[in-house]
Amino acid sequence: MTQPELFDVVELLIDLPELNLCAGVQGAIVECDRDNNYEVEFSNSDSTTDFSDVILNE
Repeated sequence: MTQPELFDVVELLIDLPELNLCAGVQGAIVECDRDNNYEVEFSNSDSTTDFSDVILNE
């Protein structure tokens, strides 16, 4: 499996109800670190950011 890179579009595989995000929502990687943690930005249909947070690579 290849590692995600900056600006790749990713899709959640699980619901994250505490963040109000559902499985299937797509976001773009806007930051990644050496430990393979990613900051993913999720946008709505108006292209405004709904949520941006660090998602651990598990």
